[in-house]
Amino acid sequence: MNHFSIRDIENLSGIKAHTLRIWEQRYQLLIPKRKESKHRYYDNEDLKHILRISHLYHNGVKISRIASLDQSMIRNLALEHTRSHLPAPLLVNQLIEASIDFD
Repeated sequence: MNHFSIRDIENLSGIKAHTLRIWEQRYQLLIPKRKESKHRYYDNEDLKHILRISHLYHNGVKISRIASLDQSMIRNLALEHTRSHLPAPLLVNQLIEASIDFD
């Protein structure tokens, strides 16, 4: 299992670390694990979830709406958006998800 820092997540998702922290506090949308040093880290499943959130957010879905959905609903909504839009960032996200699943 891989561990990703908040900077890794920022680079992979395109969502600023500051924004991720705000979403964590405001919406409890993300619940990172913590090292003994209290630094956040994310695992493969967290990364896939964040990539789906990123896709929806960058395609105009309000974060408050995303936050009201559970993980399976976020996954399904992201799939619906995938079928109707295939921009390059989404393809990159899908490639990252596939490589995580393959690992």
